[in-house]
Amino acid sequence: RVGERVTAFLEVQRFDEPLTDEELRTKLSRLEPQRNNRDGAIIRHGTRLLTQRPEQTKLLLYINDGAPEDKRLTEPTPEEVQLALREPSRRKTIEQKYEGRYAWADTIKAVEEATSTGITPLIVRVGSAKDVPYDLLRRAGAHFRNATQDLSNLITVTAEAYLQLGA
Repeated sequence: RVGERVTAFLEVQRFDEPLTDEELRTKLSRLEPQRNNRDGAIIRHGTRLLTQRPEQTKLLLYINDGAPEDKRLTEPTPEEVQLALREPSRRKTIEQKYEGRYAWADTIKAVEEATSTGITPLIVRVGSAKDVPYDLLRRAGAHFRNATQDLSNLITVTAEAYLQLGA
């Protein structure tokens, strides 16, 4: 957590937490969109957790409700923007917005980092997102599935993907 900005990482099931199928279904069905997200940070956090595990097969399941996008910690003042336009060396002092090509590049880098450690990232998109660079993310090692907005097929989608990728 930094200031007002929070990247939420929700664990549906901990490694040492036994759940029945029904308990897992209940937890998955209660998922709701949170706030803006930094996909790269979330994938990196999941990667850190999984690299500490002894299991041979490591599947990082990331359920996402849209494109990576988050606010800046601070918005630049009009004066800072004008100064940065006049003096290119000052541009580094203005935080890049986490959106568009910048956010997707960070997400792709995080996927590459995960796959380089032997982790298989599976991104389940809820609903639809515009301008998703699926081809670049696939080349980086990510796998995709889509769930309906009402999450009615989330359990089926994740179970099928797990059987295909994790087994």
